[in-house]
Amino acid sequence: LVDDLLEKHAKAIASVRESILANDECKALYEKGDNTKRYDDIWILRYVLSHKGHVKAASKAAISTIMFREESGLNELGDVRHRLKQQGIPDSEAMANIEPIPGGQGNRPRSRKHS
Repeated sequence: LVDDLLEKHAKAIASVRESILANDECKALYEKGDNTKRYDDIWILRYVLSHKGHVKAASKAAISTIMFREESGLNELGDVRHRLKQQGIPDSEAMANIEPIPGGQGNRPRSRKHS
């Protein structure tokens, strides 16, 4: 399925990558460290699909994400999911039941599971 999507959207993926590389600041971030592996075809495909094949919108979103991840230091964290389990952090189902902080950013009502 993924291979089919990659093949179907290969031109759009290439166009988004070209847009990323045409932006000097973003190009430097794209090529920094192991980011070329992080921002691979599957990563770009997410943007192509979420923007229904509109290359300009997908490119803008991908560039914004690359810049945000750099500004926030997210790429230095790596994949922390395995570290969370080692530290005794609950699994995603248990996390979904945690109440948001009152007045915190991103508060929105969640459906709660009751035991």
